[in-house]
Amino acid sequence: MFEDGYTLYTNSGQIQRQRQPKQINDTAWARLLEELNATEIDSWEEYKLFYTLLRIGKRANVQPHHFLRAINSDTGEVRVIKIPLHITSAREAVKWISRGQD
Repeated sequence: MFEDGYTLYTNSGQIQRQRQPKQINDTAWARLLEELNATEIDSWEEYKLFYTLLRIGKRANVQPHHFLRAINSDTGEVRVIKIPLHITSAREAVKWISRGQD
């Protein structure tokens, strides 16, 4: 991948150019959620992890999305994961991430 986010590949002998989505790290996601004024839907704490289910998309021009933000109270590490819109609780989101294991 080149610095501008494009990759080159061949298809039937022709060179094709394709833009790859940029990867964004958890810290950048957390900052972006703050800037977009994400709304807290639910929260849940387990051991030393604090989970918050957030929603963006209250404005008319923003498509709605749910994100689960997990913060480790010991290390301060932040993780952000996109969650399906039908999930409405932080605990349910954690269960969805761990493939149904509680």
